[in-house]
Amino acid sequence: MYVAVIAENIADRKHMERLLDRVSDAIMDTSGNLYIESFGDAGSIEPVVHRYSMFFLDFQTDMQAMKEIMDKLALCSVPLSKIIICRPEESTARLPQFTEGLLAVQKPLRMEQLIQIVLKIHEAELKAKVPTLEIRNEEQTSYIPISSIVYAEEEGHQVHIHLTEGNGIFMLGTIADFAREVAFCGDFITYKKGFSYNKAFEENKSAGKITLSTGKIFSLSIFDKKLFKQ
Repeated sequence: MYVAVIAENIADRKHMERLLDRVSDAIMDTSGNLYIESFGDAGSIEPVVHRYSMFFLDFQTDMQAMKEIMDKLALCSVPLSKIIICRPEESTARLPQFTEGLLAVQKPLRMEQLIQIVLKIHEAELKAKVPTLEIRNEEQTSYIPISSIVYAEEEGHQVHIHLTEGNGIFMLGTIADFAREVAFCGDFITYKKGFSYNKAFEENKSAGKITLSTGKIFSLSIFDKKLFKQ
């Protein structure tokens, strides 16, 4: 599991890293290794946010900065159940809009409470394992839940992947490359015209046309008619 530590103080980040390394050794037989990466803010974590199974936030003074980080994580669809505040539990009352589902650990940090939280999140992750797609482009590598992909279209030497939030992300390669990446889940239909869509969002199929629940309409080429009839 990948673990992100975001803290305003370098010493706190290093201390958390050391503790989590010890936690990793203690629970290796149960959950495997923990891969710990630390950050001073959320800016550098956004492109790869879906890699992480949990996020430890340690802010002693700048509560507004912590709130802004939580807002960014929320925009990336990170559930509150994966966010742990490294402060006394009563401090969560300062952020009433985020209290539901939050976990908190008391400082000074203890191995026992960290092990308990890590195992709890690991167990929940196993119960609700979400298949993700690794998307690479010239700028970054992202990890996107398969279920959040509505459709993809080939544009030049890239594939434009459209997500449920209304935004999109580019992937290097062709629509055939995309189709191979999502083939394991069996939820996508790909056409030679250069597009692929998630069957969960299919609203209507008529002669030569496919309409998605988002309002997107695909017109089929003559080469796609045979696949359409299957």
